Amino acid sequence: MATKIDVTRAVTLRLVPGAEMPVLRASMPPDSGRADFGKVSAHAFDLISKLTGHPCLSGRFRFEFEDLFVNRAMSVDLVADKLITG
Repeated sequence: MATKIDVTRAVTLRLVPGAEMPVLRASMPPDSGRADFGKVSAHAFDLISKLTGHPCLSGRFRFEFEDLFVNRAMSVDLVADKLITG
């Protein structure tokens, strides 16, 4: 039996089909800050590790933050340290 928890600020993580691989998508509150994104990233990494059985992303899932303002995906290029939109 599921327990309902009263949460005033929460992020929804959804596993959705992608073109090449499943996508774990995070829907963030509009007022999310840097610390919030860090927390969600850490939990998403842990979840993907549990789902795959590997302590890394393993190229088996993509992880995206959903852009609530224009409903498009954003990502971060970790090599170039740049935000990629659209």
